Amino acid sequence: MKSDSTTKLYHAQIFIPESLKKPVFEGELRYTRHAQHAAESDIYGEVALPRYFQAEGAKLIEVETELGVPVKQLWRQKLDDKRDLILVITSEGSVKTVWINLLSDNHRTLDRTKYQRKQHLK
Repeated sequence: MKSDSTTKLYHAQIFIPESLKKPVFEGELRYTRHAQHAAESDIYGEVALPRYFQAEGAKLIEVETELGVPVKQLWRQKLDDKRDLILVITSEGSVKTVWINLLSDNHRTLDRTKYQRKQHLK
């Protein structure tokens, strides 16, 4: 797994501990230049970026932690009847990047080696 001892990644298709499922940020978003550029040049069309983020109605896909504290989350929310908007949001409300996924995208290319797995107690 590509990770140092302080940074860990969790994915909804593999395992996210209940304690990490709470949103790291809800409220008015700030977009990085990278996120703004990504929104203007997405292959599925330009994205009108939401001003606010509320987790209700969105799906948590990925969590990054540092020393066990969640610092970044990837959320998927409905954009229209064919597309979802993906937002990578830090705990300070900064959006690092955005992109569009088609509703039909089922992520067959997920690299499972990057993510933590549930530890079973013996």
